Amino acid sequence: MLAIKDVLASFSAITGLDMNYSKTSLLVGGLSVDACGDLASILHVQHVRPPVTYLGIPLTASRLGIKDCQPLIDKSMQRIYNWKNRILSFAGRLQLIISVLTAFHIYWSQTFILPTTVLDSLAKKCAIFLWNGTSMGRKLHQAKLSTICLRKEEGGLGISNMKIWNQAAYLGLVFKIAAKGSSLWVQWAWEHHLKNKFFWTMNIPADCSWVWRCVLKAREKAAEFITYLLADGKLTFLWHDI
Repeated sequence: MLAIKDVLASFSAITGLDMNYSKTSLLVGGLSVDACGDLASILHVQHVRPPVTYLGIPLTASRLGIKDCQPLIDKSMQRIYNWKNRILSFAGRLQLIISVLTAFHIYWSQTFILPTTVLDSLAKKCAIFLWNGTSMGRKLHQAKLSTICLRKEEGGLGISNMKIWNQAAYLGLVFKIAAKGSSLWVQWAWEHHLKNKFFWTMNIPADCSWVWRCVLKAREKAAEFITYLLADGKLTFLWHDI
């Protein structure tokens, strides 16, 4: 912790940027409350315990529950009940759903596989808003959800399918890891999880986090979209790629 403090001091001296300790928290796992408090006092920051959010997303290594995703649902409902939406026509509500409401979950989807119940709830609320407006009451829907989520060329309304979007976001994580991207988290994954291992065939560790487990489970689906280019063969592994 003293080393971290020295690094932060050096960073401040070089860049002229000072750390805002009043807005900084320390989250530690596997230590007693007293030990965590002692570490936090070194940096003069507060010690926090789960549940904790960062940039609006819960920090957790376990499976997300409905309660964890409640802020996402609340944000969608808040946007629906905004007074400006009361004067929207059907076309206006459709555009709001396409451009705003179905986009709220994308930020979360890039980090977590969201619970099916949460995605179903969001999709249902969007459908009710589309057909009923802000009254959100019961009214006959002129088309089922699976139909309005089709592309317009296929007879739908072009609304994004949240479940497919969530799955696609996780496949994107798989591809970034497989391609050994330059981002910090990909480098960390290779150093911490994949050192001396082959990504496509390694077994899922029993003690890994829920997020990493989901990434590894997504490999089978991602493999359907992979095309191998042999080239000079230096990056091809006979026992794994063929």
